Amino acid sequence: MRFKFLWFILSFIMINMVSYHTVYASTNINKLSPNDYQEDSFKKNTDLLHDQSSSNEKLKIPQEQKGLTFEGKSTNTFSELSYRLFKNEARDTNTIKAKAESLDLFTEEQSTRLDGMEENGQDSSSLSVLMGVLAGICVVLLLSVLIIWSKASQRKENLT
Repeated sequence: MRFKFLWFILSFIMINMVSYHTVYASTNINKLSPNDYQEDSFKKNTDLLHDQSSSNEKLKIPQEQKGLTFEGKSTNTFSELSYRLFKNEARDTNTIKAKAESLDLFTEEQSTRLDGMEENGQDSSSLSVLMGVLAGICVVLLLSVLIIWSKASQRKENLT
């Protein structure tokens, strides 16, 4: 199958290589004709001339606005900026700590209340013993299944 596919591809390439045609440029310059330029019809958009907002008279700028400049003295000097950034006590409002403080989480009252809710040592040890016993049973079952399966496969090999 692979040989047939390779043979087909090679024969296709060879046929295409043999059947090429060379194209030569024409040397007869007298038969050449120039491209004719055809002017496109242009539609003038005169709707802009009839727009009401452009034909309305503009309002005069009030004197208050004329007096405004964009050049003013800088109010934030370096010392003021450094005071704002580093010496001023920052207030965290979006951190976990701030949210916990606003909800009164992890306070003394709550921690004493939670102490009574903790598990005692006997309950937690019985749970760990139960989990250990279940894990041991699972390991024993897994080993028994593997041993039975290997013996069955050996019997099949001996019979054949």
